[in-house]
Amino acid sequence: ELYVSKALTAILLGLLLAAAALAVYCGGTLLLLPRGPVFAGGLAGQFFGRFAALCSVYVGAVAVAALFTVFLHRGALAVFVYYAAVYMSRYLFPLLHLPKAADYLLVAQVRPIVSGAPDAVRQAVLISLATLAAFLTLGAACFRRRDVA
Repeated sequence: ELYVSKALTAILLGLLLAAAALAVYCGGTLLLLPRGPVFAGGLAGQFFGRFAALCSVYVGAVAVAALFTVFLHRGALAVFVYYAAVYMSRYLFPLLHLPKAADYLLVAQVRPIVSGAPDAVRQAVLISLATLAAFLTLGAACFRRRDVA
């Protein structure tokens, strides 16, 4: 479907840009900074593993943003609604007497990935991929051909 290909293109372009920026950052760091005795190969493995997990959060966020652009007909208001939904929803759930629901938001998935516990990282990736699937499906259902520009 056209909506899915449009969303996947945005995701792939973002991941390519992130990979290029990461390559420049890591290459510059390895060339310019001295390595001490604490530096080991395991550090690089942990770093790239966490970076890959954070990419799943990015992919879920792109699906949410794509849905808001469909609902708001590609208007500038979609940006403000996206940020309000992403950052303010953690304050909305306690008001609705659903405090545990805030643990499943995309913003809340960054902390478990940074902590590095394997089970927490796995759960964060699964929540991000479930968000991707839900919002991509909802966006494809609400998409109209005239929304393509």
